[in-house]
Amino acid sequence: MPSRVRKMLYTSREAKENSVLNTPTKGPGHQTEGTAGFAVAGTFLLIVGACLVFLLLADAADGLPIRMPGSWYTDRPIWVILACGSVAGGVALLYKSDGRASANRVTSEVPFGSVILYTRGSCPLCDEAKSVLKRFSGDLPEIEETVIDGNPELIQRFGECVPVVEIDGKVRFRGSVNEYLLQRLINGRRRQQKQTGR
Repeated sequence: MPSRVRKMLYTSREAKENSVLNTPTKGPGHQTEGTAGFAVAGTFLLIVGACLVFLLLADAADGLPIRMPGSWYTDRPIWVILACGSVAGGVALLYKSDGRASANRVTSEVPFGSVILYTRGSCPLCDEAKSVLKRFSGDLPEIEETVIDGNPELIQRFGECVPVVEIDGKVRFRGSVNEYLLQRLINGRRRQQKQTGR
């Protein structure tokens, strides 16, 4: 297939993928609205629960200097349950918001061991792939660029499919690098590393 036709095919496919799949992504460590909502609700519940616990303990020790509602005195177990539930709920929501935020944080360790970009001389798609990979330089190890011209084994293996991106020994992209899929691959590897404790 002539390189001009191949470039047009990949460019139109990439445009479709970008228009359908690429929604604006937040940067690493960005706190989403859901995460912030959990943090606010958790803080509120924790404060309410702590106040109720303080009032219950103060009333049990010396009595309160202020008059509380009638149910305070007649339905004490309900107030104890409400206080404990508020504290527990607040802690749970804060823990959940911290877990979500930390899942978005960039760790100091890159999630992959190697990235190889196979290219050919005078290949505009290879230059585009290289610039996409550079935008993810904080999440990828140093990119090893290998020109396949003059290497019959690599020419037979990849032929006209360059650029080819191999991550940790597995071919992940041929012809172009889709930013959305690369971000999903990075996020998935980070989740996997977090679950395995690596």
